[in-house]
Amino acid sequence: MKIIDPREPAAVYSIVLWLVTDLGVAVSGALLIVSLGGFGNIWSPPALDFVKRFSIATNICSMTAFALSVVCFARWIHNASIRAHLFSGGMTMSPGWAVGSYFIPIINLFKPFQAMREIWQASIAPNTTGIVPVPVGMRIWWGLWLVRLGLSNANYQAIASVRNLLDIGMSGALNILTFVIDVPMALLLIVLIRRLGANQRARVEAQIFG
Repeated sequence: MKIIDPREPAAVYSIVLWLVTDLGVAVSGALLIVSLGGFGNIWSPPALDFVKRFSIATNICSMTAFALSVVCFARWIHNASIRAHLFSGGMTMSPGWAVGSYFIPIINLFKPFQAMREIWQASIAPNTTGIVPVPVGMRIWWGLWLVRLGLSNANYQAIASVRNLLDIGMSGALNILTFVIDVPMALLLIVLIRRLGANQRARVEAQIFG
C-alpha cells in the first residue's frame, strides 16, 4: 500500500476548489458586461444591484479559496523540497526559499520555477540532476502563471481607477480572460503535483527496497 503525503491531496483539492470559485468570478464578469449594455441595453437598477452583489460574493469566495490553496500548496512544496534535499546534495534552494520566493517581487518571476525544477530533477536522478529534462508541462504552467500575474495586476489597476462604465466592463472582461488562463494553469499544476509525488514515492521505495 502506497503512503501518500496528506499535503498532496490537500493541495490538489484546494486548487480544484479555487478553480470552481474562480468560475464564479468569470460568470460575474460576463454578467457585468451584459448588464452594462453588452447586448445593447443596460439592465434595470435592481438587476444591476444584483450583479454587483453577486460579483462581490464570488470575489470574496474566490479570494478565500485562493488563500486556502496558497497555504496548502506552500505546505506541499515545502515538504517536497525537504524530501528532494534528502535525495540529492545538489539542491541550491532551501525548502523555506522554495516557498518564500513566491512572495518577493521580481524574484517571484523566476526563482519559484527554479525551485520546482530542482525538486523535480532531484526526485528523478539525485546524482545527475543536470541531465534531467524539464517537462514541457512545467514550462507551460510557469508561463501561464506569469501571464496571470500580469492580468491580475491589470485588473487591480482597472478596479482602482474606475472612471466610467467602460472601465467596469473592462474589469469584467479581464475576469473572464483570467479564468481562461487559470483553467490550464491549475490543471497542469495538479498534474505536476501528482507526478512529482509519484516520483518521490518511487525514489523512497527504491532506497528502502533497492
